Amino acid sequence: MQYIVLVVLLSACVLADVQPSYYSISPSVGLGSGTTYSLTGEGRITAIRVWELNNDIYGFQFRYGRSWSPVAGYNGSNVQEFELYEGETITQISGKYGRFIQWLVFGTSKGRKLFTGQPSGRSFNLFPTNSQMELRYVSGRYSGCITSIQAHWGVFCISWLPWKKYKSSRMRQIVLVALLSACVLADVQPSYYSFSPSVGSGSGNTYSLRGEGRITAIRVWEANSNYIYGIQFRYGYIWSPVVGYQNGYVQELVLFEGETITQISGKYSHYIQSLVFSTSKGRKLFAGQPSGRSFNFFPTNSLTELRYLSGRFNGGITSIRAHWAVFYEYYNSTGMRYIVLVALLSACVLADVQPPFYSFSPSVGSGGGTSYSLRGEGRITAIKVWERSNSYINGIQFRYDYIWSPVVGRQSGDLQELELHEGETIIQISGKHSGYIRSLVFITSEGRALFAGQGTGISFNMYPTNSMAELRFLSGRFSSYISSIGAHWGVFYESHNSTRWAGGIG
Repeated sequence: MQYIVLVVLLSACVLADVQPSYYSISPSVGLGSGTTYSLTGEGRITAIRVWELNNDIYGFQFRYGRSWSPVAGYNGSNVQEFELYEGETITQISGKYGRFIQWLVFGTSKGRKLFTGQPSGRSFNLFPTNSQMELRYVSGRYSGCITSIQAHWGVFCISWLPWKKYKSSRMRQIVLVALLSACVLADVQPSYYSFSPSVGSGSGNTYSLRGEGRITAIRVWEANSNYIYGIQFRYGYIWSPVVGYQNGYVQELVLFEGETITQISGKYSHYIQSLVFSTSKGRKLFAGQPSGRSFNFFPTNSLTELRYLSGRFNGGITSIRAHWAVFYEYYNSTGMRYIVLVALLSACVLADVQPPFYSFSPSVGSGGGTSYSLRGEGRITAIKVWERSNSYINGIQFRYDYIWSPVVGRQSGDLQELELHEGETIIQISGKHSGYIRSLVFITSEGRALFAGQGTGISFNMYPTNSMAELRFLSGRFSSYISSIGAHWGVFYESHNSTRWAGGIG
């Protein structure tokens, strides 16, 4: 019924040119001293600029449609710019703050993220209260740097567009379809290619990390709480040579079929200090220690993906540059594999048989103290994490359907909370550990993320082995703080009269 009401409201909005009454405000975070600002404009947000100074956010600016807003705060030399694709919206703002706003992460409806500043201080995570809302504007205060930020969310209503403008937009779509069709018929690869400029000091030996076919897996070696040692890609079934060195701790991400790399972010000084590889399914590989100047690499076209990297290395990776392109391949038997998969799942439903999709991500951390198993009946619908500022994770709690689990660890420190939308699931857990669990990042199927803790120590990245699986429960140990964590993944299966989980849960 709520969907019918929403459709009626939106239809009335189009006809009457009135904005729907879906609106929410996230509480202000930061000390809030200095001059007030309100970063607003006409239309939708289409691009973002953020200036960072040393370890703080110096200023930022939004583009509404084709017009840039005034700068909130100050503009300087080290700017990060993010162009949104057509229809892409800002759905989350996360970060850290002390005296100033020190770290900002803007998350979008396509799972992409803009990282700026230095992660230090108390965490915050700002989300709209409704899954159809997007960021409309921000307000707060600045004095030297940004001292506070508050997010305003709303449903954007598009009024009736003039036929001339619609016709032009439609014509561009028709031309694009015609060009792509010609590519397929003529066996020609579309000419979508871009590269992101190199970042880093760039000393040492050159490298070009490339191979035949699509990238299907990534390995990154990191020094403990330090820089990136080496990188390796798998193209199809063949691993490339390693660029840099196979030293330190390795982080690995195996891509699902059809999943691609759509963004690379990180930090650099002399070496590349940290890397975040983001995929088309909203998953992320975190490696290294975020310190230095930020960078964010995106393709210029939403159809393109990462094809290869180039740069230099000397002791560690000293520079990196990303090359993006559209991947084109002949028709193969992929469709048949999907048909077989659908047939197997259909058989499961008809026979009331549980699919055998279960995996376990091994525990990380020192593992001292009392054991825990954080589980419940039904799906995870909300998460609470308590953090000690600039230190470690105190406690965790899940809500299963409408019932909160017991807390593992302690309910002390700053609380970070994420309410999942209907059908939204946890598909990844990343973080840092050193004695205790220092930081946690829960990533969802909609590309949203809950950030908590302080990112120091050894990185970890936990994923299910099957693209249909989701987080079912956690296990590990805690003493005064969470000392270890392991993730259990399963496919949610619901027959007409029962609910089950792959792996024998529920």
